[in-house]
Amino acid sequence: MLSWTPVTGATAYEVHIEESNGNTKDVTLDSTSFTPTELYAPGIWRWQVRAAFPTSSFGHVASGYFAPARSFAHALAAATGGE
Repeated sequence: MLSWTPVTGATAYEVHIEESNGNTKDVTLDSTSFTPTELYAPGIWRWQVRAAFPTSSFGHVASGYFAPARSFAHALAAATGGE
């Protein structure tokens, strides 16, 4: 599970994920944690999160900058049952 500290006033969190194979994904969440369910490429993955705030009177979402990237290693278990 990946998690971060809540930001006062945030209504959601935008998460940017960089897979070890170069693919990227962006998700928006209401919570301060999530568990990736599709980890295809083994290696070092990077992720960043930023808070999203309510829509301003000008009609846009005032979001802060992404927090510094964090890394985690994803390894595949050895195959079993082979002969």
